[in-house]
Amino acid sequence: MAEIPLKLAKPIEDPIVCSKKHQTYRIGYLKDIILPRALNEGMLQILIL
Repeated sequence: MAEIPLKLAKPIEDPIVCSKKHQTYRIGYLKDIILPRALNEGMLQILIL
């Protein structure tokens, strides 16, 4: 997966922190965009419980 350059007010110089930021963004995207489309309402309720 290609990394998209972020426009930051202050650059993150630590590569580990930058990597974690990218991972967090990707997980949030999967959770908010991909999962709701892939799962129906019943499956979402099972996962929440």
